[in-house]
Amino acid sequence: MTHSLIVLSFVVMNVLHGEVEPLSQALSNLAFLLGIALVGGTGQIVLYRSQREQVLNQVRLEETKASLEAAHEQLKALDSFKSQFFANITHEFKTPLAMLLAPLELILQGEMGELTAAHRSTFESMFRSGLKLLKMIGDLLDLSRMEESKLRLKVAEHDLVEYLRGLVAQVQPLAERKGIELTLNARAPSTFIWCDIERIEKVFLNLLSNATKFTPPGGHVNVQVRDMGARTEVVVEDDGPGFPPEKADRIFERFYQVDMGGTRRYGGTGIGLALAKEIVELHGGRIWAESSRGARFTVELPATRSTSGPTCSSAAVRPGTSRKATAPTTAG
Repeated sequence: MTHSLIVLSFVVMNVLHGEVEPLSQALSNLAFLLGIALVGGTGQIVLYRSQREQVLNQVRLEETKASLEAAHEQLKALDSFKSQFFANITHEFKTPLAMLLAPLELILQGEMGELTAAHRSTFESMFRSGLKLLKMIGDLLDLSRMEESKLRLKVAEHDLVEYLRGLVAQVQPLAERKGIELTLNARAPSTFIWCDIERIEKVFLNLLSNATKFTPPGGHVNVQVRDMGARTEVVVEDDGPGFPPEKADRIFERFYQVDMGGTRRYGGTGIGLALAKEIVELHGGRIWAESSRGARFTVELPATRSTSGPTCSSAAVRPGTSRKATAPTTAG
């Protein structure tokens, strides 16, 4: 409309003036104005359409964003409900299981009378399976608490070397039954760390049980404790089948299991290493895996106690220094 009015005003003024001389100059001016009007009008139409499309896209984006936010809130609510339901039902499993294990323990202790060898073997197998199930329920509860950020650490000072000696002694009978040589090597006689020992026990117990489970008869499992000054490292190494190196990170994912032919016969739920990783990271440390000839897992814990969160700290103690050492709890 603007350019049309400009052209019209030129024509009207010339008509009212009554003289159009020279004609060629007037026609040239008119052609120039018409060209400018055509180009300018076309540009304005294109610009308008472009801006209109931008506004429409912005409106669509805002609507999509609002829909995604609403869907996100719904998913958060569903996830919270799922986690709460999962935690509740898992917790409910513990009560009937404890009612089963308590009489079994009394029977094995001879409170119900003497048992034949066949009966004792059967009850012991039932008791071991019950303890294994109880441990799995505990792991699932810990995972659920971590999802909800409700897991609280009871941090205290513990002698890591002394603790690992006791834990290795617990696993030693299983290793001996398979003919596996299980050893512990520590550079320092004592290494104290600040951590929740019950949670850390799950980490090392899982690593040791995996190592003895996958190591063939006649193999070796070695546990090393290294005081690195700024940190403390615990390495659990075996000469079993290992795993593909490209899956070193995936084995710490929840419910992921490496499928390598014969390794599947050992079973498992795929939550042990995932839980170990989350517990170690909750303490401010890290864990990683390597595989060449067998599997090698390294747990690294920080050397100073954190004041802002539940992290571990460690310090090597020279011979002659006495501190309170906590013995490991019974493995489930």
